[in-house]
Amino acid sequence: ATVGPCNVPKPRAWNPVEQGKWSSWNGLGKLSSTEAMRLFVKILEEEDPAWYSRVSEPGVETD
Repeated sequence: ATVGPCNVPKPRAWNPVEQGKWSSWNGLGKLSSTEAMRLFVKILEEEDPAWYSRVSEPGVETD
């Protein structure tokens, strides 16, 4: 969501974790980073509508 469309080569087969990440990223096609972040927040709001009320203000420390 922070970079945009996949722009790195596919990892080697002996690294299944990195291959999985790459496959997911590559599967998004030409999705921009802005659109990916928007979709992430949309899904987050569907799964947990109150998530934003638990986010602290920038620069404010919480214990």
